Amino acid sequence: GWRKNIIMNQAVRQAASGYLIFIDGDCIPHRNFIREHIRNRQSGIILSGRRINLSEKISDQLTPEKIRNGFLEKNILTWLLKGISGEITHAEKGLYLPWLRLFLMMKRKDLLGANFSISWEDLYRINGFDERYLAPTVGEDTDIEYRAGLAGIGIRSIRNLAVQYHLHHKLLSRKNNNYLIFEETRRNKVSFTPYGLLQEMGKVS
Repeated sequence: GWRKNIIMNQAVRQAASGYLIFIDGDCIPHRNFIREHIRNRQSGIILSGRRINLSEKISDQLTPEKIRNGFLEKNILTWLLKGISGEITHAEKGLYLPWLRLFLMMKRKDLLGANFSISWEDLYRINGFDERYLAPTVGEDTDIEYRAGLAGIGIRSIRNLAVQYHLHHKLLSRKNNNYLIFEETRRNKVSFTPYGLLQEMGKVS
């Protein structure tokens, strides 16, 4: 089944670093991906990047060797043209534009679960990921964004700085009770979930 929130909390508990970067297993980071997250990190701020969605044909052509040799970065103009034709979606988000850094890093609320970073201390302020979410959508990003906002943690975009390439795959079903869980959180205005990092250690009832 889908156990992303549970396994991410387990990973956070074992993390040796004071700063945490989250990606999905179906995403390939740009060669400067980690550099941009680390360079722009701030206490009290979540950094949120975006991703370009590759087509099935391009995804099937990829090999580890091609990726190491910069195949994805070198062919961005091709991806943009394929974006115009509709073969690739969000192609413009695959552009790496470090010279527009000050313009790009505007505060905005659009956290993407596949591409964000946060300090260890800030994530513990909201008790990490809510483990009641057992399916995709809302639980790994929108819920984090909402609870972080209640705790006074801001979100800053690093779109076109921390770039990702998302491999094509069949989407999992979005028919689940995630929105009911999220509405309960919003109704009660809960920033520190009782179902997160500290529950396993017996510190939250």
